Amino acid sequence: MIPAQQGPHFRCRLAFCQLPIRKMNDQTAFSTVALATDSRVALLVDGENISFALAGNILLKGKRFGDLVFRRVYGNAALLNGWNAAPGFRLQHSGTGKNASDLLLCIEAMDLALNRKADVIVLAASDRDYTHLAIYLREAGIRLIGLGEDKTPAAFREACATFIPLAPPSPPAQPAGKPALPPLEQAVRELIRQKADPNGLPISGLNTAIQAKKLVKISLSEPEGLTLFSIICTSALSASLISVLSATEKANTEQTKTRATAKTGT
Repeated sequence: MIPAQQGPHFRCRLAFCQLPIRKMNDQTAFSTVALATDSRVALLVDGENISFALAGNILLKGKRFGDLVFRRVYGNAALLNGWNAAPGFRLQHSGTGKNASDLLLCIEAMDLALNRKADVIVLAASDRDYTHLAIYLREAGIRLIGLGEDKTPAAFREACATFIPLAPPSPPAQPAGKPALPPLEQAVRELIRQKADPNGLPISGLNTAIQAKKLVKISLSEPEGLTLFSIICTSALSASLISVLSATEKANTEQTKTRATAKTGT
């Protein structure tokens, strides 16, 4: 029985506390917190444990729980090549000691909790060492949301009010390779490399060489043959296997051949 002298305000609060409590699954809890957009949220990231490639994903998930007042990344600044340039985060240099980043993150999380600077703490880490911190914050009335990769131990997952897995970062896109050449063009290019001499391979000799190798029979008197021969020559030209001679170069080549023929005749 509720004493009347304690007033209606007390009776109202007590009646609220006696309402049946429904256990919420992770999705329900996530939705409930996400509606509290006026909550002050602290986003704390173990930069030595979480890849900077997940920075954008972490920010998006953190913003669902309210106003991201604090956005901090912890670790040795000399080792955080990506996080030190991630937009929207403040880098907290932890030094070089063992577990320095873990300790600094825990200290600052406790400061935020005990001084009520944040209503919700979102902790991005895949390390079971934060299990005790998660339990303490939960008992202190601070909702802790865990973000971590698939490797995150169950102990830390269960200690969080809600744990949200982070998908692994997508691998960088590979540049598209050059398309493979048709077999005929590959064979012709190899033929030119074998036949070419210091003076080059004459176009007239190219058709003869192609037919001698029985790669393809090209009739230069027919339009289809001229088209095919043009395609082959263009392909070889793009590979720098043949070149177009200027008028001067052509004249010099003819003079060289004439001298070589005269010398052989004598």
